Amino acid sequence: MSQELLRTDYNSHYVYIQNVKPTVDGGLYPIKRRQGDKVEVSAEILQQGHDGLSAELLYKHKSEKRWQTLSMYCENAGLDLHKGEFTVEKMGHYEFKVFAYADFYDNWAHGVE
Repeated sequence: MSQELLRTDYNSHYVYIQNVKPTVDGGLYPIKRRQGDKVEVSAEILQQGHDGLSAELLYKHKSEKRWQTLSMYCENAGLDLHKGEFTVEKMGHYEFKVFAYADFYDNWAHGVE
């Protein structure tokens, strides 16, 4: 998955998510962490145009049904690198995914300033 481009079409604005990390052999095997460890997730997120961009990290334990959501922050705008992290609270398998979208409200609010 780390080498593929994931495209989300949100109001006709294309957002590309690539190089999602951490992965082991491109997502073939799960990563390993201990209880209490932090999992730092990073991804390169690109979009067409100059609109605002927001990204969210969604994660959950396999036994849970609801995804928990955290905002990701842009660590390096030149490399389009976004990061977020969550803590492993209990033993077992966790799933995570990255969701990104063109943030029209942020774009509007920035224009009003």
